[in-house]
Amino acid sequence: MTDYFNVRLPDDEIRAISSIGLAHLGDGVYELLVRAWLCAHGGATGRGMHRSAVRLVCAESQAEKAERIKPLLTEEEKAAKKAELQEILDAAKESGDLKAAADDKEGIMSTTATYGADGSSLAEAVRTAADTLKDGEFAELVEVENGYYAVQMVSAFDSEATENRKVNIVQERRDELYQEKCEELKAAHTFTTVDAVMAKLTFDQTFVVKMDQQGS
Repeated sequence: MTDYFNVRLPDDEIRAISSIGLAHLGDGVYELLVRAWLCAHGGATGRGMHRSAVRLVCAESQAEKAERIKPLLTEEEKAAKKAELQEILDAAKESGDLKAAADDKEGIMSTTATYGADGSSLAEAVRTAADTLKDGEFAELVEVENGYYAVQMVSAFDSEATENRKVNIVQERRDELYQEKCEELKAAHTFTTVDAVMAKLTFDQTFVVKMDQQGS
């Protein structure tokens, strides 16, 4: 049986993982890190921790943090990356597939992003360029303050992302309703602790959440 908690893959198998697969795995690792940080720093309620995790792990937040490290590139590094990206874009226009052209380049990772009217993980200039495209079309290289983008409109409608968003909205509303009902029950009832009974209870596992002054 494969131990997926301690996976060791050879280099060729790692390189064979698609960029989407790597991004999917990276999101999971990052979300676990964020959840651990929130627990260690005290989340007052389940709803509060859930909302904080969503806010920190969402694509918009990750994109904002990625923008912060771009100024570390030198002008020479930026120029080299621009030339390399232009080659990829030219190849993509011939083949009709930007992702395939990018994946053919070692050290280059392509990303498929979905955005809508109520928010986006894309830089404003990238979104502006994408808004002018029809299915399958390419934009010219998009320059932002600290980098460059090659853009292809794969599809103007992402049915899977739309359905996932609906599911998330329903779950968020259920969580909110659950928390509201819990607060109503707490307000309507008086709870007492019987020390003699509590002393008889035993716990195999314990979990401690530190609460700061604000959280408490």
